[in-house]
Amino acid sequence: FEEEGGKMGNPKGVYTRRGGGELSSEDEDAIAKMLMDRHHAKKMRNYDAADEIRDAMMTNYNISIDDSSNSWRVDTGDYAQAGGKNTLSQDDVEYIDTKLKERFSLKRERLYDQADAIRDDLRERFGVKIDDRTKEWIVDSDLSEENVGSVVG
Repeated sequence: FEEEGGKMGNPKGVYTRRGGGELSSEDEDAIAKMLMDRHHAKKMRNYDAADEIRDAMMTNYNISIDDSSNSWRVDTGDYAQAGGKNTLSQDDVEYIDTKLKERFSLKRERLYDQADAIRDDLRERFGVKIDDRTKEWIVDSDLSEENVGSVVG
């Protein structure tokens, strides 16, 4: 049987992908195998091998691993839309994606006030909540409908 672990409730060694970034299905399969190999190396207390696998994943696929939540993501400025209520048009989603990329660049340049203004604007206009750790965003269903705007219209 598999050990239980992580905050996501996955068995140890099973990781959930979070955030955006483009990967082929073959790349995702290779990453899953590397994550399992890394888990087994850590289980055998072969931390040097586990670190080599982690470093290879970063070098080859630009992958960042969070062991505490059993999750991984492509380390990129792309954000992915997570679950939640979504009544947005395709134009709205494209606008949000563009603003999130702009916000990511501003944060990299340490222009936090401007990045925060984009965050606040998306929250007010669309009810968007941003998780910078997982690189995901959702539409907050707790916001009242009259506060949610649209790019078009």
